[in-house]
This record gives sequence, C-alpha cells and structure tokens, in this order.
Amino acid sequence: LGSYDEGMEVWGGENVEMSLRVWQCGGELLIIPCSRVGHVFRKVSPYSWPGGVTHVLHRNRIRTALVWLDEFVEFPFSLDSSLRSYEYGDISERIALRKRLKCKSFSWYLQNIFPESNIRAHPIHLGQIRNPVHGVCFDTNGGRRGQTISVAVCRSSDNAGALQTFSISSTGEITASTGCLSATRLNDKLSIGQCEHSSSKYQKFVYNEQTKHIIHEYSKLCVRVDATKREMPLSLANCSTSNEVVWELPPAFFNQTAMAN
Repeated sequence: LGSYDEGMEVWGGENVEMSLRVWQCGGELLIIPCSRVGHVFRKVSPYSWPGGVTHVLHRNRIRTALVWLDEFVEFPFSLDSSLRSYEYGDISERIALRKRLKCKSFSWYLQNIFPESNIRAHPIHLGQIRNPVHGVCFDTNGGRRGQTISVAVCRSSDNAGALQTFSISSTGEITASTGCLSATRLNDKLSIGQCEHSSSKYQKFVYNEQTKHIIHEYSKLCVRVDATKREMPLSLANCSTSNEVVWELPPAFFNQTAMAN
C-alpha cells in the first residue's frame, strides 16, 4: 500500500491519509471496541514547524484531500476558504500511487465503509442557504442532533464555516455537519436528525426555481423563517408569496438539477 506521504511535513494529517488509503485500496482497519489508547501531548513541541503550525497542518490536510476525496474535495475548502491560499507541494507521486493500486473512489468509501457519515453522495449544492430579503442564512448555531435550527445574519461566503455550510443531495436531503434537516407537519420546526439516507420521507425537500420555495416533499409545506421572533426559527408553513418563504440556494456543486422542481 505504500509508505507515508513524504511530501507531508512534521506531523498531522498522515493518520487520515493512511486510513483512507488502506480502506480505498483494498485493506481494512480492525476496530477493537474494548481497547483503550492514551496520548499525552508535550507542553512544548520538540519539532520545528516550517512556516508555523497552522501552515504545516493545513498543507498536510490539503494533500490528503486532493489525493483521496475525488469530487468531494470541495467540502473542506467550503468550510475554510483560507485553505486555498496554502501551498501543498507536488502530489503527482501520490496520485500515481493511487492509480497503480487501483484504489476505489471516496464515494465508495462513504457508501460501504462509513455509511453513517453525514456526507451525502452526489451533492448538487454546497454552501449557504440564504433569504435575500432579510439577509439571513440557515445556521445550526452549533446545534446537535435533536435540536432545532434557525437563521443568523449571513457571514461572508468565503467565511461561512460549518455553522452556515449545508449540502443538498440529489435525493433532496439538506445536510449540516451534524446531521440532516427534518420536519413533519405544519408549524413543525426544522431539527437536525440522524441522516436516514433515502429512507426517511421527513428528510426530503424540493426546490422550486421559479418561486424560490424550499418545499418539504412529504407535507408539501414551505420552509419559513419567522422574522418577527428574536431567535428567527425555521419551520414549515403554507406556501405563499411572503418574503419569509423565499430562499436562494448555494451555487451548483455538480452539474445536476435533480433538486429543481
């Protein structure tokens, strides 16, 4: 399976790179549920960090992403646009290694090795979901599964971070970093739940390009922001011409239109 990526510096990222390489290239990692591992960090690093710690860690992570994430490579850059400014060296040897080993795709990894991941296959939009009238965006506010989400003033698109970055899949799932958005009936607030892949009718949404409505497929209701309330929650409401049900999706991620109604 090859050795460590010699283009990486010091440490950081090599564990993820090797894990993806093992799984995607025909190997496997054994998970021992009852094992215990301890790691004691030094107070002061004994290493020199060329360009600083942040530079080294970002460089290593970028190399991993560019070699192994395939079409999903845009995910980390969408979460942190500053990554685009870091140099990462020559990765041609790592790409050649992957070709020689005839490794599987990252999409295969998500479907077969890590199906419980919140990263959906074939995302068609990735970024902020914006109400252009009120200038607010979907925002998880750090919420975990089971908690509701609301909106917040839109951050700059190059600094949206995980709180305002959502992916929309070709099957209609709207996914945050912690799970999929879900709702059931009129006035029901949108919450974050465990992604159920294609099985949950409560996690499917359709976007109407003409009205700019996000329609909950099961209830046929529209996603609405209540701009009169301080916390500005998101809920399901009857579709109308109100500015509270108007949304703009992020740019197309792949050249697909499966969400369009």
